[in-house]
Amino acid sequence: MFQRGKVLAIIPARSGSKGIKNKNIVDLCGKPLIGWTVDAAIKCDLIDDVAISSDSETIISIAEKFGANLRIKRPAILSSDEASSVDVIMHALELYPDYRWFVMLQPTSPLRNELHITESFNLLKKTKSSNIVSVCESKSKPNHIFDIDNNTKTLKPILGWGPLAKPRQFLKKFYELNGAIYAGSTSTFRSEKCFFGSSTPAYIMDKSVSIDIDDPEDLWAAKAFIESEGC
Repeated sequence: MFQRGKVLAIIPARSGSKGIKNKNIVDLCGKPLIGWTVDAAIKCDLIDDVAISSDSETIISIAEKFGANLRIKRPAILSSDEASSVDVIMHALELYPDYRWFVMLQPTSPLRNELHITESFNLLKKTKSSNIVSVCESKSKPNHIFDIDNNTKTLKPILGWGPLAKPRQFLKKFYELNGAIYAGSTSTFRSEKCFFGSSTPAYIMDKSVSIDIDDPEDLWAAKAFIESEGC
């Protein structure tokens, strides 16, 4: 329960993946990848129910074993590479309309935990906002990103040559979405069909817990972090 309204956690996890076979249920330190996210949702006191949205009965069954209590068998049209997360969440909210708040928790962010979810909702309340997203400091600084002229093959810095001469510690920090938390009002999401806008606050997470599992290297990095923390 959050601000006099029920909270629905939605975990989108379709079958099929290119970088890692059966990615959403691949083993990570003795637990299927999706299990880490279901655990985080279950342990968060603000979340009332946890829904698993998938086209795979196997994925749904595994999520249920870890505590997900609502199942959403996703239609084929929402299970292709072209399907958007917005459409997946809209589908979930149509099936379960009696929630004032929602949070989308992608299983590819296994290092996000219940404290991160709680802190993001607290920031949502503090800022009196209708939605919030998690970010981390960008690995690549736009100050050091270049375009290349197709004809001359010469470098052209996208922010100009000035920032290149500055010491790294004086460069402006930039942030990127880390995919771990998207939360907000269900009524606002239904009307705007977007996870964030110009007035959306950012919940900043450390880069070490912002690993987004896409390929085997990401999986190894997550495993190394978990083992280093003794989890």
